[in-house]
Amino acid sequence: MTHGLLAVALVLAAASSSRPVLEALRPELEKAAGGAVELRYGETGALVAEIRKGAEIDLFLASHEGSVRRLAEDGRVDEASLSRCATGTLSLVAVKGAPFELPRRLDGATALAFVKLPVRRLAILSAKTAPEGVAAEEVLEASRILREMQEKLIRSATAEEAIEAVRTGTADVAILPSSLVPASGFASSPVDPTLHGPLKQTAAVVSASTRKDAALRVLDVLSAPETRETWKRLGFSAP
Repeated sequence: MTHGLLAVALVLAAASSSRPVLEALRPELEKAAGGAVELRYGETGALVAEIRKGAEIDLFLASHEGSVRRLAEDGRVDEASLSRCATGTLSLVAVKGAPFELPRRLDGATALAFVKLPVRRLAILSAKTAPEGVAAEEVLEASRILREMQEKLIRSATAEEAIEAVRTGTADVAILPSSLVPASGFASSPVDPTLHGPLKQTAAVVSASTRKDAALRVLDVLSAPETRETWKRLGFSAP
């Protein structure tokens, strides 16, 4: 396999929310791998399905620890390699200049005010494909507004679809991984992380990989204490 003119030393399949971090760390990842790293992005659920089907993947970075642990139980990833890298956060977003003002923070105290905004559609990721979708529904339920918002929900298969829904006006607001907000150009407010289960960014070496040494070296970079500042700067919190 080649990546441009370079032989690919490693295939890293990663949750789309981690894209800003991995692109920032690409030089270090490729140095550790000893060559080009193919970064294959998708929602965690879809990538799990690829691994189960035997896709050529050496290292898996999920947005949910449970997804990786279930693969480990089935022998699809090496349990001993499992490493937590960071914790994902969520943001409520809308286009800049929207005819309403987002709350400073979406939490139990501001949820009722949010419901009263002129919001016709709220885009979230599908719980079938993304842990962030599960978390978004948990936020709505914990803040006691799920019933009011249920008919307004648009469940997008990918983060890109949710972003496009807001950009085109199909949705007025969305709940997205915070890491994807800067590139979207949207106005945003943080979501109270206590309203949903933790989004532990967790990586592990795929059992079928023939490049495990390189995968372990890259894994060391992703989970190293010195890279935590990069994770934090790009929308994540500590593991």
